[in-house]
Amino acid sequence: SKTVMFVGTQEKVLGLIAVRDEIRPDAKAMINQLHKMGIATIMLTGDNYKTAWAVAIDVDIDDVRADLKPEEKAEAIKSLKKKYGSVVMIGDGINDAPAFITGMIDLRGVITTIIDLRVLMNLNHESTGKKRSRVIVLDKTVTEKMIGILVDDVSSVTTYTKDDIDQDAQSSSESHRDIIGVIRKHRKDGGGKDKSTLVIWLDIKKMIGRVEKDL
Repeated sequence: SKTVMFVGTQEKVLGLIAVRDEIRPDAKAMINQLHKMGIATIMLTGDNYKTAWAVAIDVDIDDVRADLKPEEKAEAIKSLKKKYGSVVMIGDGINDAPAFITGMIDLRGVITTIIDLRVLMNLNHESTGKKRSRVIVLDKTVTEKMIGILVDDVSSVTTYTKDDIDQDAQSSSESHRDIIGVIRKHRKDGGGKDKSTLVIWLDIKKMIGRVEKDL
């Protein structure tokens, strides 16, 4: 599963160097935590099968789809959505962008969402909050801490304008004022705690929307 490089002169080979990408130390623990919560893990990669499976085995990933071009990853997402229902993809940026049909979390530490939040959270007009759902949030120091917080039972999705946050919302309910207070206090953190409730917020203006077709 390593890439081999030959070193030598014009006359002869002097040696071989084998290299491979280093797996982040906490990757296996993260994958196992997902498994405990009943989440299947599938690797979609442009690398060859041998390399991909070597990594997958090391970190206990369930399945591998290898030798994929970006557009083939999009087709793989369609297939996985038919099988599992909800799919969120974690990738490393530009090369994977065409495949991010339902969701993207960039491993470089920047959350770039290409999702319908209500679909991702299993919230819709017919059955708001009835289904269990999960949200993954990345810490900016992904090399130092386990990736993500997994949250079950998202109770609601609420929209607040900049004015709601910047101004005193005296007309709002007490619960909404409490949430706005948390956002003000931890605005740059992306999340905070209001009494016993974990509040996660996303800036809609910084999100890239994409209509799902034929999924």
